[in-house]
Amino acid sequence: MSINDNWNNEWVPFSIFSVSAASLLYIGSAFPALRSREKTINFLMIPASPFEKFLYEFIERIVLFCVLFPILLYLFGNLALGIVHEIKQSIGDNFPSEYLSYQKIFKDVVPADAVSIIVLGVLAAFSIAFAGTIVFRKLPLIKTIIFVGVVFLVVVGYCILIFEEMKLNFPWIEPFFRGKSKAEVFSLFAVLLLIFNLIILSYAFFKLKEKEVS
Repeated sequence: MSINDNWNNEWVPFSIFSVSAASLLYIGSAFPALRSREKTINFLMIPASPFEKFLYEFIERIVLFCVLFPILLYLFGNLALGIVHEIKQSIGDNFPSEYLSYQKIFKDVVPADAVSIIVLGVLAAFSIAFAGTIVFRKLPLIKTIIFVGVVFLVVVGYCILIFEEMKLNFPWIEPFFRGKSKAEVFSLFAVLLLIFNLIILSYAFFKLKEKEVS
C-alpha cells in the first residue's frame, strides 16, 4: 500500500469524522441559556440587542470553531502520529503513514472546482445545527437531526415518485445547465448554498428576536 493510499484510508475519514462529531456537539450546544425558561428570561434581560447576542454566539460557536479546531486537529493528530512513529521505531517496526496535511486534502483529495461547494455545504450544516439551538428548547441537536432527516427522506421520496414512478421530469431545470461547463455548474450550486446559509441564519436571528419580543 502506498503512502498516498494510507493518507486516503486513514486521515481523510478520521478528519471527516472528527469535524462532524466535534462540530455537531459544540455548535449544537449554542445558546445554552435557552434550554430552560428561567435561564431564558435572564438571558433575554441582558442589556444587549438581539443582534449582539446572536453575533456573539455565532462568532463563538462557528467562527472560532472553524479557526481553532483545524489547528487543534493538526497539532494533536500529528503529535499522536509522531509518538506512534517513535514507539514503532524503538521496537524496529515500520509504520508507513503520512502526517496530517490540509494541503493534501485540498490538492489531492478535493477537486479544485468543488472546494467552494464543500466549504459552503459544511457551513450550511453548521448553520442548521446553530439555528436548531434557537428553535428547539429541549434536546435541540437531536431534534434538529431528526427534523433534517425527515425533510431529507421527504425530498428523496418526492424525487423518486416524480422521476421513477410517475415518469415525469422538470424541463424548466434544463436551461440552467444547458451549455454550462462543470465550473459554472459548481459556481451555481455554490451561490445556491450561500443563499441557503443566509436564509437559515436570518431565520435563526428572527427566531431569537421573536423570543425577545414575546
